[in-house]
Amino acid sequence: AGEETEAEAPAEGDSGPLHIGTLLPVTGSLSQLGPPEIAGVDLAVAEINEAGGIFGADVEVTHTDSSDTENAAVATESSQKLISEGVQAIIGAASSGVTFNVIDDITGAGIVQVSGANTATDLSGYSDFYFRTAPPDTVQGDALANLMISDGAANVAAIVFNDPYGTSLRDVVEGVVTESGGTLVYGSEGQEFDPNETNFQAIVADTIAASPDAIALIAFTTQSPLIVRELVAQGYDMSKVYFVDGNLQNFGTEGDIGFPAGTLTGAKGTLPGAFPTEEFQARMLEVDPGLKDFSYGAESYDATLIVALAALKGGEA
Repeated sequence: AGEETEAEAPAEGDSGPLHIGTLLPVTGSLSQLGPPEIAGVDLAVAEINEAGGIFGADVEVTHTDSSDTENAAVATESSQKLISEGVQAIIGAASSGVTFNVIDDITGAGIVQVSGANTATDLSGYSDFYFRTAPPDTVQGDALANLMISDGAANVAAIVFNDPYGTSLRDVVEGVVTESGGTLVYGSEGQEFDPNETNFQAIVADTIAASPDAIALIAFTTQSPLIVRELVAQGYDMSKVYFVDGNLQNFGTEGDIGFPAGTLTGAKGTLPGAFPTEEFQARMLEVDPGLKDFSYGAESYDATLIVALAALKGGEA
C-alpha cells in the first residue's frame, strides 16, 4: 500500500471505500485465538490507513464474533450481519468447522473469505471466493507425527474430538505414523469423542490401556484441561503428550483451565504458520497491549493486506 503511488491506480473517487469484516472467536472454545487474530487485522488496517488508505479513503473494518461449532447460531448471525452491511471481504473464521457452516452463505453472496487459521484439508479449493493464509492439516499433521516419531514413539494414540479440524488432523497423523512403520493404537475412525463430552475417565483409561508411546491431544481448550487432569490422575507421563494449535496456549496455574506448576513439564506442541518475530509482536502489542498469545496474528495480518492489495490490483473495492 505504501508503494501505490508507483502503480497505475484509479483516480480517487473511482471506487467506494474498502470495507472488511471479521468473523473471529471472541467467545467459545477457540476464544484464545481471537485477540491475536483481531490484533493482526487491526494492525494491517492501521498501517494501510497511515499510508493513505485505499483509493484515498480509509479502510473500514467491522468485527464480529464467530464463537465455535457448538454455538453455530453466533457465526450465522454474524456472517449475515456482515453480508447485509455489504462488506467486500471477510477475514475468518478461525475454526474450520465454523467456516464450513457459513462459507456457502459468504461466498454465495460474492464476498471474498480469507481465513488466517483454517486448516481442514477439505477446504482446499472449496470455492473461487475462499482463500487462507494458514497451511492445511497436511502440514501440521506431518510435523506433529514426525515430531513424535523423532522422539522415539512408534505406537501412537490420539485423543481426538469429532470435529472437521480434529478428524482431518488425526487422519494425517495416522497416515504418517503408519507409513513410518508405526501404529495408531487408539483414536482411529470411530474412536473420537463428542465435543460436548465432560467426563474423560473412560476415554483416558482406554487410551492408556492401548500402551501408547505418545499421545496426541487433538482438541480445543474447552476439553483439553479436563483431559489433562484425567491423564495426570491416571498416572500418564505428561512429557509424552503432544498439543496442537487448537489447545497450544499458556494455561497458567490458576482458574478453571490452570494446572499446578510443573504439570506439563516436557510436553510439546505444534503450531502451523510463521511464529511472529519480536519486532512484529511489539507492533501487535501496540494495537492490543493485553495480548498474551500471538497465534495466527501474522496470518490474519497477511490476509488483510492481501485483500487490500487485491482491491488495488482489481481497480475497485
